[in-house]
Amino acid sequence: KKSNRTKVLQTIHTQVGDGSKFHEKPLLSQNESSFVCDELETKGNNLPLIIENLEQPDQMLIEIQCRDYGLFLDTAQAFKRLNLAILEGALQSRSMEQQWAHFIIQVPEGFNRMDILWPLTRLLQFQF
Repeated sequence: KKSNRTKVLQTIHTQVGDGSKFHEKPLLSQNESSFVCDELETKGNNLPLIIENLEQPDQMLIEIQCRDYGLFLDTAQAFKRLNLAILEGALQSRSMEQQWAHFIIQVPEGFNRMDILWPLTRLLQFQF
């Protein structure tokens, strides 16, 4: 039996091309479509950030490209400041130069993906 994180990571996103673009396989119904920010422009760089509502209404998947372990920890701290529970977190290498943080977080009722987008965008601005 596969772990929930493994199942989520295998069924939601498939990396294609040079790694700067992602093809998304929908996990939710079309009226609950996913939200992807795969090209946040900061200092001329593409900053991949993916925010996904999961089937559980109180859970989200957050994927962020990290240059180092420090950004992984800073992201976890950002969740803590927002009073969000981290159910699962992992840092995974996709290539020699790319590491991705994967978090499954528990969110309160009424929490929106946009509520997490701004703090993470600000965090990423200073990292890339």
